[in-house]
Amino acid sequence: MSQSDLFVDIGNSAVKWCSHDSEIFIQGVDLFSSKLLPKAESVWVSAVAHLNIVEEIKTKFTSVNLVKPSKQHGKLTLSYDDPSKFGVDRFLAMLGALERFPEKPLLVIDAGSAVTFDVIDSQGMHQGGLKITLKTHGKVELMQCLFQLLIHKFKILNYNIQMVL
Repeated sequence: MSQSDLFVDIGNSAVKWCSHDSEIFIQGVDLFSSKLLPKAESVWVSAVAHLNIVEEIKTKFTSVNLVKPSKQHGKLTLSYDDPSKFGVDRFLAMLGALERFPEKPLLVIDAGSAVTFDVIDSQGMHQGGLKITLKTHGKVELMQCLFQLLIHKFKILNYNIQMVL
């Protein structure tokens, strides 16, 4: 990756982008245009939806890299047999958490249109997780699911949980 790389995250409701040394820009998917993006040698795209936006970006830039989850990347090993069934947003959140806190057990929480919880052990093995769509669940259900995940499914009671913002 070079300094002129551009990073684009296409979610369900918004598109976010930045370069290595820029602030993060955001635009709703309905108002987004690739004309908003600065020039770059390479573009790295994470997309959970709106593949039409990916296609639009491909017409503007010559080098577009679509990021996809893989079974094993660096220290991270996914528990999913088929990585294509795993959201790229969750995958990148876990890679970022492992980069910041190597060799520590982690609970990675990713919030967007849905909230996901993923547990990684100290060796980088994904232990599983869950996804809660906020449109169908309220705050009480969210906290109940988190409690069940931490205590019952993963037996996490004595872990020192660190917040990454």
